[in-house]
Parts: sequence; C-alpha cells; structure tokens
Amino acid sequence: MATIKRKKQKTKIELPKLKMPGFGTFLFALVFIYILIRVVAYVNDSDPIIFTVEQSTYDTDFTATGLAVRSETVINASATGTPCYYIRDGEKVSKGANIYAIDSSGSMQAAMSDMQENGSALLTSADYTSLNNQIKMFKNGFSASNFGNVYNFKTSIDNKLLELYEELALEQVSNGSSSFSLDAQKAPFSGLVTYYQDGYESVDVKNLTPELFDKTVYTKQSLKSDGQVSAGSAVCKLINDEEWNIAISLSKDEFDKVTQNEYASFTINNSSRKIRSTYDKIEKDGHYYIVVSFNKYIAQYVNERFLDINFMFEESSGLKIPASSVITKDV
Repeated sequence: MATIKRKKQKTKIELPKLKMPGFGTFLFALVFIYILIRVVAYVNDSDPIIFTVEQSTYDTDFTATGLAVRSETVINASATGTPCYYIRDGEKVSKGANIYAIDSSGSMQAAMSDMQENGSALLTSADYTSLNNQIKMFKNGFSASNFGNVYNFKTSIDNKLLELYEELALEQVSNGSSSFSLDAQKAPFSGLVTYYQDGYESVDVKNLTPELFDKTVYTKQSLKSDGQVSAGSAVCKLINDEEWNIAISLSKDEFDKVTQNEYASFTINNSSRKIRSTYDKIEKDGHYYIVVSFNKYIAQYVNERFLDINFMFEESSGLKIPASSVITKDV
C-alpha cells in the first residue's frame, strides 16, 4: 500500500521594520536635554546682586603707633631752693653751659610771684607774637580724635609763660640785690633740654613690650616749678641730639607687608615730609616691631613720646568691586 506524503506548508512571518530616527529628531532631543539642564540650573541658582562701580584709587596705607626712644638723662637738683632755668624748653645747650641754678635765698621766688601778678604788663610784643604762633600751630594741627593733646598744649603754654617770667625775674633780682647768688649747674654733655618726665627715660629698643605702646595709661609730669624743689629731685632732662629711634608696633599682617621691601616709606604725625629709611626687625614673644634710626628731626619731636607713623605704599587705579563678585563663568 502506498504511503502518501503531504507537503508541509511554511508560514512566512514578516517582522515590523524599525526605522532609524532622522537628524531632525536627534537635534530636537539634544536641544530638549540642554533646555532641561538649563531650567534645573536656573531654579537652583541664586539671583545675582547688581552693584554700580566707579573708577577709584586703591591703596594699602595704614597708620601705626611709634614710640620715640632716645638717650635721656634726668638732671637732679643739687640743693634745696627755687630753680632758675637758663635754657628754654627744646633748645640746645652745649657741654659745660649753665642749664639751671638754685636760689637758696628766696629772692627769686619773691620776684617770680611779682612777675606772675604783673607779668602781663611786662611782656613785649615779641613775647605775645611767640605765644600767638604756638596757638595757631596747635589749632592748625588739632584733631578731635586726639583730644588729649589739649592738655599737652596747655602744659607747653604754661612752660612758655614760666620761661618768660623767669627771664624777667632773673634780670630784676640780679640788678636789685647784691646778696643774690645762684648755684648754677652745668650740662654734662651737649644736647636738647626739656622739662618733663614720663618714666620712659630708660626704655631701650631691646626691652620693648606691648604695654609700652598703651597710650591710655601714659602720664607726663612737668618738671618746671615756680616754687622750691628739694635736693635730689628732678628739675630737667637732657637729651642727646645725635642719635634716636622710633620703635613701631605692628600686627603680623602689617609686619609682613612692611618687611616685603628693604626700605620703609612713611610720614610722621601727618607731616608733608615723606621719609624713606631702612629698619631693623624685632619679633619677640609673638609681638612684632620694626625700629627706624635717625640722626636728625629730634628737635621737632623732643616733647612727644608717641608718634603716628603713616606707612605709604604704591597706589593702584581701577574699578573697585566686592570680593564676592563673579568675574568669570563657564558656559
């Protein structure tokens, strides 16, 4: 019996054809992703603050406190009596010249009392001019921030008047009394004579401390007297006028800034004179100082212990903007 073989039918299944996205679709997707990123970044970003800036000059000048360190010798009275001063405050005296004398008889004290009662009628026009010039100079340089200088100025004027009265009294006593005698004291060396004491006479640049620069506890005592002084008490001070120093206290940042250069440029007490000088560096117990040495200018600052030192640096011109400003930004 014959076997009949049936032919199997094959079913053809057609798969759907995948179309590749076109260039436009690809470009649209990129733009959409970029816009999405920018929107998210904008939502999370803070709004910028707008400032108006102007052309200005930028400098890094600053002012520090300077301490005048000088060779100072206190002269004590050799006897008890009324002192008569031959040298005016701040004037130079040569070695061996008379600085002051002691009147033990009391004649000078009586004459001084008479001068102070009637001295205004005895002063000359030149004396009044000298006093007026001192007052004008003080007014021109006065600053309310340094009101304490008023008391120093008062002491200076008092000393000036006392000097004028002393000259008149000395002339009157010398001409009118044959028994009048003075025990004159001579200068041991040449220098500048001044009539105040503040306890800083023995200060040296080798023993600087922060307490020495504290103006709030500083006191200044006048040595001029129109009455009797005891033997051994201070009557004046003699300052060597050749060499002196200014010790300047600085913070760490100020010290680093100043010591970047070999020379320091500064002015003293807002003077128009610009000084450029070498200096010595001192680092002691976490405190920083520089010391500037001089062989001139001492006569101008003989009655001052503290000086305002204004350091001067090069200026830069441009637009001054806040430190937080955005100056570059990646896009």
